[in-house]
Amino acid sequence: MNPTNRNALLLLFVAHGISGFAQGISMLSIPWYFAQKHLTGEFNGYYAFVTFLTFFWSIGAGTIVDRFSRKQVFLINNSIEMLVLGGVALIGLCMHQLSDLLVILVFFTTICGYHIHYPNLYAFAQEVTPSQEYTKINSYLEVVGQTTNIISGFFGAILLEGFDGNVSFWDFNFTLFVIPRWQIWEIFAMDALTYLIAIALIIQIRTVAIKPKKIERGLFWKRVRSGFEFLKAHPVIFKFGLFSYSIFIVMLINIHALVPAYIKNHLLLGGVAFAFGKVATALGALLSGVGSRQIFRGFDEVKIVIIFCVLSGIVFFLASTTQEIEIFLLVSFLFGFANSGARIYRLSWLFSHVPNYIIGRTNSIFSIANIILRIILISIFASEFINTDSNIVYAYALTGLIMFGSGLFLLRDYQKYRNLSKPKA
Repeated sequence: MNPTNRNALLLLFVAHGISGFAQGISMLSIPWYFAQKHLTGEFNGYYAFVTFLTFFWSIGAGTIVDRFSRKQVFLINNSIEMLVLGGVALIGLCMHQLSDLLVILVFFTTICGYHIHYPNLYAFAQEVTPSQEYTKINSYLEVVGQTTNIISGFFGAILLEGFDGNVSFWDFNFTLFVIPRWQIWEIFAMDALTYLIAIALIIQIRTVAIKPKKIERGLFWKRVRSGFEFLKAHPVIFKFGLFSYSIFIVMLINIHALVPAYIKNHLLLGGVAFAFGKVATALGALLSGVGSRQIFRGFDEVKIVIIFCVLSGIVFFLASTTQEIEIFLLVSFLFGFANSGARIYRLSWLFSHVPNYIIGRTNSIFSIANIILRIILISIFASEFINTDSNIVYAYALTGLIMFGSGLFLLRDYQKYRNLSKPKA
């Protein structure tokens, strides 16, 4: 890889990791903030509405990624998130309280940020990476992201519940420093600061494109239509991108809509269990990022994605049949492993079959399908029945069925995906 591009990716990885650390704590805190107030059903209603609003944003996000400098997109996105979170944090610091709507505003802003950050991140990586290194770079992205998740999950557990300083290990008891529980606006303030640091790093990025970037400069809706036309002309790419995306749909629903109720109502545990579930998920994902290339050496990308879809279905069914914290942590670990691995190999396959000039728009179309299914599922999971007692296990059984179905659809057309020739850029 060109040294300039290697340095650019290094800077981006560091910026991604730093902002992702506090961002992870914020997104961990918000669902638990509502769960602590026994408002998980109401939060899922907000989540469904926020997801509906991002439907319209996702249509344009990919067009922005393909039309403008990806460095500038990173800078503007981080700046907007910094200003919103900083403003909400300032209100909390001054008023010593926040309304639920302001907390949801932070959630909405961060979700919108996700919908342009990740398509832009992947398009940038494809733009500066030789094709033979796609899987390696995607693995590095996972390692950075999941290491950040582990750290944010650990600190999230401390900040959400506080730490009294008492530690017991076998027959030894000792006292460390005491950490008081942070207010949610203090967490938002830390998040805003990390966006500022990320901006300072991104400003220094310099790149050399592997291929000249083809930019479509027509009207907005014409550029949006080009993404649909590309996938219409390549239905095999559309089907693979759609069904392989199901694991990420389920991941988002699980983190934000299912886990808080599962821990609070089914396991009857608190915020520490919630945070350590996230740590277990991130550890599984980190192992996948580090070792999946060795574990699945000799397997093609499509076969690996199918294996991970089936594995996800198994672990969700397992979660629906147990009330043991150890099994919950094991399920979280295995799902993190499957989710991360599927993302690595899904992206590598798409990078090889979708030209860089249109990768943002195709990802947006997959995101639209993602949003529609999420709205349906979140609306179901927001019901009083699902959020009463242990009925959340039915939601886990349903998500397990979705993952098995996706694996079967991918398996049905396996040879088409494997033998597809690469379209010309």
